[in-house]
Amino acid sequence: MPADFLHGIETVEGNDGSRPIKRARMSVIGIVGTAPDADGVAWPLNTPVPVYGNRRAVAQLGTRGTLPAALSAILNQIGALIVVVRVVEGASVAGTMSAVAGYGPARTGVHALLRAGPDLGLTPRILIAPSFTSIRPSDGVSGVAVSAGGQGYTWANVAIEGDGVGAGAEAVIVDGAIQAINVFKAGMGYTQANVVITGNGAGAQAAATLGLCRNPVVSNLQGIAQRLRAIIVPDLPNTTTRAAIDYRRDWNSARIYGADPWPRVWDVLSGGLVSMPASPFVAGAIAARDNQSGAHWSPSSMEINGVKGLSRPIDHSLFDQTAESQVLNGADVTTFVREDGFRLFGNRTFSTDPAWTFLSVRRTADLVHESVEKGVAWALDRPFSVRNLVEVADSVNDFIRTLKTEEATLGGKVWFDPAENTKDKILSGQWTYDFDMEPPPPAERITFRVHRNGDYVDDVVTAAAARIAAL
Repeated sequence: MPADFLHGIETVEGNDGSRPIKRARMSVIGIVGTAPDADGVAWPLNTPVPVYGNRRAVAQLGTRGTLPAALSAILNQIGALIVVVRVVEGASVAGTMSAVAGYGPARTGVHALLRAGPDLGLTPRILIAPSFTSIRPSDGVSGVAVSAGGQGYTWANVAIEGDGVGAGAEAVIVDGAIQAINVFKAGMGYTQANVVITGNGAGAQAAATLGLCRNPVVSNLQGIAQRLRAIIVPDLPNTTTRAAIDYRRDWNSARIYGADPWPRVWDVLSGGLVSMPASPFVAGAIAARDNQSGAHWSPSSMEINGVKGLSRPIDHSLFDQTAESQVLNGADVTTFVREDGFRLFGNRTFSTDPAWTFLSVRRTADLVHESVEKGVAWALDRPFSVRNLVEVADSVNDFIRTLKTEEATLGGKVWFDPAENTKDKILSGQWTYDFDMEPPPPAERITFRVHRNGDYVDDVVTAAAARIAAL
């Protein structure tokens, strides 16, 4: 008797066809800060903790530190999903900055945000560290000059020793000698710094130069933002327009979007107006816009809740290019303006690449890339066949068509190029698809061209003559 004999009815469930692609969530905010009075069990140090839009959980943070007020500012904009990382408050500003900047291998400070996806199932896409991203240290290690390259090196470690914190550097070795030392973290708080070189060679010497440096927290966040397909919202200096523009010139990244000046809010404890870092308000506005309209909408022109004033007045005009708001925007700095309420005003990232000028374009591309990669994971390790090849393409095409219907992209399609999919690649288990798409840019400038037309005089004369003739 055959082993597969059946006298009856069976159902065989097929597992073919395209799959719907789930959209990546882009509105999760990741915040790093201090709260010295927090419940240590509910808010362990250097550990990502989720806040699901609930103010009750925030109460366990206490009132001191940077986190309580920042979370309140975010939640004033929207009931956001937030990943919170609490760090210890240092004995000095430099010490606290070092704790916020964190240490990558130990996943402390901002690096703890990388654990949020695996631990919580929430990937932060909007990264902030209020009060710790505005400073451009004047006492960091701005450079290291090599005075003697030494010989015999195949590897070398570089340590910066001194009375500051956070500096880091690495050696560039050419033909056994240290040709240069690159500073990848400037640190801060140094009045003196020595360069200590260890390795398997000998004779290398170098000296550190102290001076004005880029913000160390933003420096550390850059690599994290790249890995998470996230953006960084720093707090700019909150002093002058010139200082804000100088800060922007420290960076060239489509993943940085900064606003200046800081808003002023009513502080219940002091009973007066106080200035607050801009980043929680901006992050909350971006998350709110995402949830209301989608990542392809710019947060610019959104009214910001809870703002009672600005730390310095911003001259604003929609048609005068010399207005301060226009000068800031022209330098890629977003600002706040008073126009039927206080509103965020600015679309541009800190990128010098025109292709990635607009924040909404960068974030829409991130959404598409992340969604497609995760959305076709079901096809990984399947055998090479026409059906499997077509089903992957069909899934992506369906997703892009949906985005086009929602006006989240101007169009797009998938193709499979035989020239890219050679026999050697296919036999090595590699499939290559191409697809295109174009995120919609925001309407940053609307122009009306006005023309004088004297013929309308004749129309009025004709109409008047007819009326008079009828009297």
